[in-house]
Amino acid sequence: MPGDENMKAIFPGYYRPTDKEFSELWDKCTFIFDTNVLLDLYRYPRKISSDLINIIKDKKVFGRIWIPYQVAIEYQAERLGTIAEQVERCVEVKDYLKKTIGQLEEWFNSKQLERRHPSIESKGFVERVKVSFGEFIKELEVIEKKQPDVDDEDKIREEIDTLFEGRVGSPPGGQEYLDKIYEQGKERYERKQPPGYMDTDKSSEDERDPFFYKGMLFKREYGDLILWNQIMDEAKSNEKFKNIIFVMNDKKEDWWEEVRGKTIGPRPELFAELSSEVGVSLFYMYTTERFMEYAEKYLGIKVAEESIKQVELYSQLKQSLERRLLQRRSQQIRLPQLPRNLRDFLISRQALEKYSGRVAAETEFATIQAAVHSMMVDNEMQVLPTPVLLAARTQDMTAFPDTSVCGVGKVLDRNGNAYTINDKDGYILYQHDMIADGTQTRLVNYVNTKNTTFWYSADANGAVTQSTTAP
Repeated sequence: MPGDENMKAIFPGYYRPTDKEFSELWDKCTFIFDTNVLLDLYRYPRKISSDLINIIKDKKVFGRIWIPYQVAIEYQAERLGTIAEQVERCVEVKDYLKKTIGQLEEWFNSKQLERRHPSIESKGFVERVKVSFGEFIKELEVIEKKQPDVDDEDKIREEIDTLFEGRVGSPPGGQEYLDKIYEQGKERYERKQPPGYMDTDKSSEDERDPFFYKGMLFKREYGDLILWNQIMDEAKSNEKFKNIIFVMNDKKEDWWEEVRGKTIGPRPELFAELSSEVGVSLFYMYTTERFMEYAEKYLGIKVAEESIKQVELYSQLKQSLERRLLQRRSQQIRLPQLPRNLRDFLISRQALEKYSGRVAAETEFATIQAAVHSMMVDNEMQVLPTPVLLAARTQDMTAFPDTSVCGVGKVLDRNGNAYTINDKDGYILYQHDMIADGTQTRLVNYVNTKNTTFWYSADANGAVTQSTTAP
């Protein structure tokens, strides 16, 4: 009868699955992979690519994998460009370092420091820089030789071909099928209906021109919408697609719901459309690093924590670069500038490594401090009731920055409702339970990963301290 359905049944996209539903989803789902997941296999270090492939090969996953035809053809069309991109990066860095050495030597010569300031031994300094940069250039040359080129044997492609043999969706039913999606896309993009509307700029980029295959014109700005339609087509006719996990590394707003910079989950409209149009029961999305992490949690597949952290780091760097490119409206990628005061910067390879480590530490500290502040604002907190002090410093963001127990230190949520023993303890940065409702289903992440590289403590005011050693 009308009105008998509960809120979750009426608005499924707005509800995060329960722990039981997540277990059911991982146990029964079809795993669908986006193009960027396949292409990133060429960008990751070899061990990480191997780890990810081994997860997909695992018997608990392998029998349930699938990719839409659109993903397969995008992979084929962009594969060589991705390989070439990796070779070009090595060349760019080498050229940059060589140019920097020349500019440094020219600058010191122009100042005639040894004649004007005998105490400054500029020649010795320049020589040390040359040695240090030279060692790094040699390492790059080794990497470059190992890096497959576009005409070399492609072992990753062989793996992908084997993995997805018989697991690729049907091709479009002709140009008429695609043209209908393009017309539909114009309307959806205009009203910002996900997915795909963030790709409208692709139509103006030279290297994102449409391409033809088997007499059909594929417009790249509608690529996401094509694959979305192909997922729905398959789910409509295949009972195995009633539970779906979609693994993808596109972090744009037309796929992910974000609140105050925090990723909550898939856009509600996506599950709503799958549910109402083709009867999908459960749907969730993961980035590669979260897929690797939860494959261990729900399927017991062992994954090296270091691999997850490296994928996370790559994802952050890629996302940062994409933001900068969007701001510039340009495809020109520039390498970061070295500090101008080179005398204080680098006299050895050890100094370079120390500098890189310091940048990583400062970046992580800023992220954690901002996350603590955001969490306290969201929860309308002036102080932390039970802060994690220096002696108990931790890398575990499910236990930081506050370990209050529900009903004791964690008493009321921001709406004035009382927490109970069934709610989740702690004012924490990862999987934080913000709502006092007797469940642990509406959890929020203020950081993207459960564990950090460094150790952290906090005072009652939320001021964070970073440590390089365990307690």
